[in-house]
Amino acid sequence: MPSCSRPASPRPKDDLRELYRQLFSVAYAFELNPDEAQAFLTDVDETFYSADYARAFALAGMMHEGIRKRFGEDWYASPAVGKFLKEQLFAPGTALASEDVAERLGFPRAVDFAAAAARAQRLVAEADALEKAK
Repeated sequence: MPSCSRPASPRPKDDLRELYRQLFSVAYAFELNPDEAQAFLTDVDETFYSADYARAFALAGMMHEGIRKRFGEDWYASPAVGKFLKEQLFAPGTALASEDVAERLGFPRAVDFAAAAARAQRLVAEADALEKAK
């Protein structure tokens, strides 16, 4: 069974600070000084924003698909869609977990990341096709 603990880094902190300084100097397009590079100790995504963003992207695709299945291809012209959104998704505010949203959209209580990956590939392909058509 694999261990869940991370082995101690073989690099001293100075090496990690320097690596951070080099990488972010390139990313920011200006040279970080040693004080700015000290941020490597605290520059983390404490709220898991990237995970929230990925989940939101997946749910957005599920939402579009669920509404289209429930209300038809011309769902955007149906007042029933607004009523559904208001009563089922917006009225509870932030009380709904992503699994609740998925269920209310007619899906199993899970976020479908495989479908999100397929959606992302489709969107990239469509954007590439538009770019080539210019």
